[in-house]
Amino acid sequence: VQIGDRVILQNLKEGDMNGKSGRVTQYNEIEGRWEVEVDGMDIPVQVKAQKINKGELSHSEDKGDKLFTLGDTVSLQGLKTKSLNGKRGKITSFVADEGRWEVQMDRDWSVKVKPGNIKSEEEENSKENDITEQKEKDEKDKGRRKLFSF
Repeated sequence: VQIGDRVILQNLKEGDMNGKSGRVTQYNEIEGRWEVEVDGMDIPVQVKAQKINKGELSHSEDKGDKLFTLGDTVSLQGLKTKSLNGKRGKITSFVADEGRWEVQMDRDWSVKVKPGNIKSEEEENSKENDITEQKEKDEKDKGRRKLFSF
């Protein structure tokens, strides 16, 4: 753990803090704890290193594994609130008791979304590349047909 790291709190006695995310701001040598500014809270918390999850977070569901890291840019899809589909945000935490990822959409608001309604930037880029490759192939095929038409 280092100052500035984005982290998620875990295995805390106060269960409502588990799954909350924030940024490490300092280390208190006297207490042996890291200070974390938790997103959406005014007062920082001090926690032991073993109560901090800094690595990748994953969640499994029937559709397969969805693996995200704090700060990943993602886009939303298949939501009932149609105006949010296609919008981009950043992964800030996994709310285990709700089975949803929290996605920061803007400075002022975030949404909790089921894993199946989130597309990673890599998935999005892969899909765009596939579409571009198919268009290029179609254009080449079209050009070949013109060469051989009588």
